[in-house]
Amino acid sequence: MPSAILAAALAPFGGEALGLWGITLGLGAILDVATHVVDLPHSIRYIKASPPRALGILATSVLFGILWRGRMRILAVIPAFAALVLWNNFPQPDVLISGDGRLIGVMVRARGFSMSRKARGLWRAVGFKMTDAPSLSGRRMGICRLG
Repeated sequence: MPSAILAAALAPFGGEALGLWGITLGLGAILDVATHVVDLPHSIRYIKASPPRALGILATSVLFGILWRGRMRILAVIPAFAALVLWNNFPQPDVLISGDGRLIGVMVRARGFSMSRKARGLWRAVGFKMTDAPSLSGRRMGICRLG
């Protein structure tokens, strides 16, 4: 932030480059920390998509809990808990289609989760399987890195 203020203050005089240089140093440091954290083991965890109703209930109850004054705000915990239970118990669909339509996954009881294309080297396919396709035992699939 100080570098942005410096860049804005020096801009009328043509010296904004100094402030922008400071901004690039700060952003580079943030990206270095993010890259380090992503490379740690078990740093990525996927969750299944929520039903729209549960997300709306959760957002409304959290806003109620934040904005309301007094002891009534504790009542926001009840619908938030109900939304989390609804989110957790919401069944996943048997057919999943990627956003661009190139990848289709179908839950087949005998073989588990079947993909329309080979998943070798496709991070999208692995993320697709991990986030939306439960294993046959009901547990989530493990996270793996391709490479």
